[in-house]
Amino acid sequence: MGCGPDGEAQGRPEPADAPDPQPAPFRRHVPPAVPLRAGGAVGPRDSSHRAPMDDRERFLALFLRHQHEVRAFVASVIRDVHRAEDVVQEVGLVLWRKFDAYDPARSFGAWARGVAALEIMKERDRNRRTLPVLSPGAIEAVRRAYDETERPGPAIALDALRGCLRDLPDRARHLLRLRYEASLPIDRVAAALAATIPAVKKALLRIRIRLHGCVRRRLASAGGPFP
Repeated sequence: MGCGPDGEAQGRPEPADAPDPQPAPFRRHVPPAVPLRAGGAVGPRDSSHRAPMDDRERFLALFLRHQHEVRAFVASVIRDVHRAEDVVQEVGLVLWRKFDAYDPARSFGAWARGVAALEIMKERDRNRRTLPVLSPGAIEAVRRAYDETERPGPAIALDALRGCLRDLPDRARHLLRLRYEASLPIDRVAAALAATIPAVKKALLRIRIRLHGCVRRRLASAGGPFP
């Protein structure tokens, strides 16, 4: 029995035709891999895809806080679970790519749902015959309803997130760097870790759940707000 991509023990590799409980790999083109320097820093890359470490941490904190409401919004419009997850994953990539244009004075959740609405309509246009989706007007109405019910609050404390990241096993942190800092697609992450694609997807889900729970506990113990 070996270890999974997130550092946890796992059994035999899953068969190729096993049902995939996780979203499919991102469909968009991802920039080529870049080398990781000692300490986990990312090597030089095209400036259009580079962001300071503080921005990466701030984005991850905001996205972790709002990912559930973004997923709920998408799922309320796209009933196909797997296609809805594909859209959520694409929304995350678009948000990161455009994060330098994000206005901190604006609700991140509202901004994320606006991006999600556009991605939903793109998916609708690509799959008109096979994907039953609401009309653009109905999608916009749902988005506005979410915006009106959103309760604004302070951003997740970055020190809580940093502490949670430090608590992760080394293998889990390496997986996060490959997937989010180096922007590798799922299949290349799996190849780099000598793991199966389903195993990598499961590992990423476990890490996200662990980070979200950790941040909530840290903020709750400190008496601060949490999502």
